[in-house]
Amino acid sequence: MESPDDAEPEFTKPTEDDLPPHPVEPYVPPVDLESVPLPKSLNLDEAYRTTVFFVEQYLSLEDSPSEDFILFYQYMLSDPAASEDFTDAIRRMKSWDASL
Repeated sequence: MESPDDAEPEFTKPTEDDLPPHPVEPYVPPVDLESVPLPKSLNLDEAYRTTVFFVEQYLSLEDSPSEDFILFYQYMLSDPAASEDFTDAIRRMKSWDASL
């Protein structure tokens, strides 16, 4: 029997209401980001949101962002498989042999 510590953490994909507006609109952070301390680690939800925010930030800074990045951003927000693909990527990274 699995103990609660052995169970995989539940992952919930952010909704569009949780995220900044359209990716090509300029993004203005609500706070001075330099004053926000960086954590030593992130949980799965935080890591996923960080990835979404990273892509969103890139899209908002580019004058003519790549259509591929826009589609990737939309995929991360709307495709039900995105969260499973993300956790599979984490598993791939954790099993990576850095000596290769």
